[in-house]
Amino acid sequence: MSILTKPFTSEEFEAGLNTMKLGKAAGPDDILTEMITHLGPVAKQWFLNMYNTCLLTQRIPSIWRKAIITALLKLGKDPNLSKSYRPISLLCTTYKLSRETAPQPIIPSDRR
Repeated sequence: MSILTKPFTSEEFEAGLNTMKLGKAAGPDDILTEMITHLGPVAKQWFLNMYNTCLLTQRIPSIWRKAIITALLKLGKDPNLSKSYRPISLLCTTYKLSRETAPQPIIPSDRR
């Protein structure tokens, strides 16, 4: 079985969850990382099953394709100038967790 189609394990899910930053704003799914970390084993298994279904069907929830985009004023810059702002995109926490759960590709050292 290819690493690209091997189902995610609960260990990979927990490892991915442990890499997620706390205290970050939620994306379109309105789910915070803290919410997932406090889930019980049955709910975490539900997420794991969802990720494995996405892997098997090669489909993701449509909300994962959305982002909340906003502009943040750069420190000490003139708020009347558009170049004083930087855009940020808030992605779905559930999407970011799926990316953290997936095995990281091995990149040859000459391509880094």
